[in-house]
Amino acid sequence: MKTGEIYSLQCDWDGFNRLQAISGIREWIITLGLDRAQPGSKTANRTFISTIAKGKLPSVSDPRFQWIYFVLRLKWIESSEIQDIKEEFNTVMENFGFPDNITLERYLSSDIKSWCDDEDYECEEVFPNYQNQYVAFTSMWQLMSNGLFKCPEVPYYRNPLTEEIEPFIPDRPDLFREELENFDHDEFERFFGSPFKLKRKKEKKDEEAVAEERILDDSVYSVAWGIHSSRDIWIGSEKHPLWQQEQYGVHISGSNKKR
Repeated sequence: MKTGEIYSLQCDWDGFNRLQAISGIREWIITLGLDRAQPGSKTANRTFISTIAKGKLPSVSDPRFQWIYFVLRLKWIESSEIQDIKEEFNTVMENFGFPDNITLERYLSSDIKSWCDDEDYECEEVFPNYQNQYVAFTSMWQLMSNGLFKCPEVPYYRNPLTEEIEPFIPDRPDLFREELENFDHDEFERFFGSPFKLKRKKEKKDEEAVAEERILDDSVYSVAWGIHSSRDIWIGSEKHPLWQQEQYGVHISGSNKKR
């Protein structure tokens, strides 16, 4: 069964219940990753928040392959404003309980970090330097190569004619997959990300790069930081379902309380 047949983005508690029932996974770690743009930026950079569920496969004994990662939510915050970011964080908490960790790129994140501390969210800031990026993206690519990364269709599509983000465009990859396919690692430049962004960075101005497609990388960064967020967490907790999922061929008993 494809992941998109179990739940869709943006996933809520009902979708997560189905995932638990069908996968048989009982031990979960929930993390978030934020890649934030300057407020008002839409085509140069975008703000994305990823919610990642890291689940321990019950039938796998090899510790290298025991954990599988699901993208539960990948939310574009068009305004990049703190109130809209806080709203998504609170939505995640209401559906899945307090996250085990939140990873923020240190760039433009001081106000979010202060709010997370006030709300008692587990939260860290990471410098988006080459070393940290290397660790995060190597881990992400290893998971993908081993079939341990799952993500349904993302409900954002880039219109190449207008550069607007639309909910669906036929015969085009969704925004995350488009950015992923275009994503590059330039060892000489010590750079991970969009070739368009690298060209813009090297030339120090947009005019020289404007003729190229503006395929960015912010959704990929958000997911990578969400995965990276659980790098040191290897003990999860049970997320009790709201009902017994007998209709999925699996009987689960548990309380009605979220974590």
